[in-house]
Amino acid sequence: MTIARRPGIRLQLTLLNAAVLVVILAIAAIAVYLFVGDRLETNVRDRLDAGYNTVRTVIGRSGGDLGDVSHLGHDVLFRIVQDSEIVYRTEAWNRLRLDPLPSFDGDYGEIAPGDGRLFLLRRGKAGPDLSLVCAVEATAAAESLRTLRLVLFAVLPVALVLALAAGYFLSGRALAPVAAITRTARAISADRLSERLPVHDPGDEIGGLAVVFNETLARLEGSFERLKRFTADASHELRTPLTSIRSTGEVA
Repeated sequence: MTIARRPGIRLQLTLLNAAVLVVILAIAAIAVYLFVGDRLETNVRDRLDAGYNTVRTVIGRSGGDLGDVSHLGHDVLFRIVQDSEIVYRTEAWNRLRLDPLPSFDGDYGEIAPGDGRLFLLRRGKAGPDLSLVCAVEATAAAESLRTLRLVLFAVLPVALVLALAAGYFLSGRALAPVAAITRTARAISADRLSERLPVHDPGDEIGGLAVVFNETLARLEGSFERLKRFTADASHELRTPLTSIRSTGEVA
């Protein structure tokens, strides 16, 4: 049975660092996109509401006289419907060809005339038998959101590459003491028990592990030294009896 080899610690740290960074950047990008989109939409809607309220107020004060709203056509796009007939619309409304309007639910809607522009609409009652629809251009806001979306999509792959490169470099720096310890440990043998593992920082986990290994090597070296002394003493003690036995054997 073949056991699948797990990726090295350096690769794992690199991938983990890249994954965490990309997730953080993705959350930040979504938050920025939603915030900017909300601010742009709020700005467009505020301008639309201001124009709608202005026209509605003038119609209400004039008692339904549409002649009083003619001067508002320079600043506000709107049309007025009475009994299903358009009784007034601004010159800009005609020039932009916003009619016919699409059906939409609620008071707000959107229309794209087909020339690349986008308009936000608001409709409501301006009098007992008058219906008012105002429009404001939202093309710039939509283009800004589209540009922001493209920038964010372009930044994420670049951020991923930079995260992989930075993670690989930083993990290599962090694991450099492990590589030095591995090289030194590979050179230690029974004849070189006096060697010790390098300790770069006794305060971190790798340094603490190296200190423990060095203490183990010191105890092992002491055991070997005691074993050598015991062997030398035993050899010295056995040398004289063996010499006597040998001499007696030769005489015999």
